[in-house]
Amino acid sequence: MTSTLSLTEESIDDLLYAARAPDLDFLKECLTELSATHKVSEIAIVGAAIDAQTGNGPAHYAAANGCMGMFTSFLRPLRP
Repeated sequence: MTSTLSLTEESIDDLLYAARAPDLDFLKECLTELSATHKVSEIAIVGAAIDAQTGNGPAHYAAANGCMGMFTSFLRPLRP
């Protein structure tokens, strides 16, 4: 049985805002808090933070707004 991580709309909005702003300190604060609350990795939080209307997530917004430092911070945990 697979469990699906469900974030509140407010949490998703906060993460998407931080990625667009870019506000790396606020993003880290949100990720740390949500990771502890849900007992999952920060990358799992990033993966669950999808805008219901557009289907886009924090990495998309960071890249689309030219925030490459923020974008690469999302990819770092995926490195082998």
